[in-house]
Amino acid sequence: MKVHGLALVGFLIAVVSCKAIEECRENEPFTCGNTDQLSSKSFPEDFIFGVASAAYQACYKSTIFDVEGDKGRGLNVWDGFTHRYPEKGGSDHGNGDTTCDSYTRWQKDIDIMDELNATGYRFSFAWCSLTYMTISNHIIMVCRDQQFQKGKIGPVMITRWFLPFDETDASRDAADRMKEFFLGWFMEPLTKGRYPDIMREIVGSRLPNFTEAEAELVAGSYDFLGLNYYTTQYAQPKPNPVTWANHTAMMDPGAKLTYNNSRGENLGPLFVKDEKNGNAYYYPKGIYYVMDYFKNKYNNPLIYITENGFSTPGEETREEAVADSKRIDYLCSHLCFLRKVIREKGVNIKGYFAWALGDNYEFCKGFTVRFGLSYVNWTDLNDRNLKKSGKWYQSFINGTTKNPVKQDFRRPNFSFQNQKKKLADA
Repeated sequence: MKVHGLALVGFLIAVVSCKAIEECRENEPFTCGNTDQLSSKSFPEDFIFGVASAAYQACYKSTIFDVEGDKGRGLNVWDGFTHRYPEKGGSDHGNGDTTCDSYTRWQKDIDIMDELNATGYRFSFAWCSLTYMTISNHIIMVCRDQQFQKGKIGPVMITRWFLPFDETDASRDAADRMKEFFLGWFMEPLTKGRYPDIMREIVGSRLPNFTEAEAELVAGSYDFLGLNYYTTQYAQPKPNPVTWANHTAMMDPGAKLTYNNSRGENLGPLFVKDEKNGNAYYYPKGIYYVMDYFKNKYNNPLIYITENGFSTPGEETREEAVADSKRIDYLCSHLCFLRKVIREKGVNIKGYFAWALGDNYEFCKGFTVRFGLSYVNWTDLNDRNLKKSGKWYQSFINGTTKNPVKQDFRRPNFSFQNQKKKLADA
């Protein structure tokens, strides 16, 4: 009987441990090593797992390239912004003039995606590039032909951020232009042909009106929603009367955003350490709530997660930057809740694109942070290889434990003492 009892105890502990792995955790420690428990095989068969990049952040701006007749791209508003206000482009005065140069090293990036076994690539090109499309078209053709052995590609983004730069417009701060974009990019115009009531009430005459023809044209005009998700914040009341000397679009809602609750507690693990502006924290379950909200609010639209990622300090050594276990924690915890909301709520999510394919220029941060699943050597741009997070994502996509990460099976809610009665009853 004693031997039988010990065997029963061992079996029950194993069951509880496996169950704990299946559960999504809202805080550290996360269990990311066992991709047999959480992998692409846990998602619908047609679900796309890919990586993302963006035009200005990953490509040189130079207009002197002549690759197969491609003369490069024209200047855009971010070129003007970072050159006029270099300190706002990043504390290192970084900008898109020189970055990871996917423009000419596209084959290397495709090779990395092939190594990842990615089934999709979300990249973008700017409006000012539409007359210089040879390289972008070539990337699409190569991806289509190689198919990453899965036959998937997309979505390609034509981004609104990078409007052509007009010299007569140089005096306008790019932030003002972005403000106009943010005010004009909401879901209700796409679903109802008008701005939401609360927005029209707050913004008033500053908000343009749609004509009947425009409303009919825009309502229901989207094919899918591409949602970028990074962090969740608490919102606290903070009336913001309009004073044009310092008014920004973020003041219009009359709310203060914070990563701390009313008791001063952080909502989750550290996302970005910033002694000057305050630290940022992330909350993995936030992606669950956001996806559920869009399902219920907008009649379960087709959704792709077009960006989700984690930054590490740019001053780290190569060894430190490659050993990016925190990025693994971030990705796996969000993917766990993404799987959970699909299973429990039936949200129509069909793809996930990790940000980013490789280290690149980051808006307003320059090269002081790294977001890539692959490491880019800024002194030798041909030197770009998967970090540990990239190898973890590779294992996740493959559904194997080829690159296991050290696991921690401890759970604060599992106590052997608390299980005594259950074991005795069994």
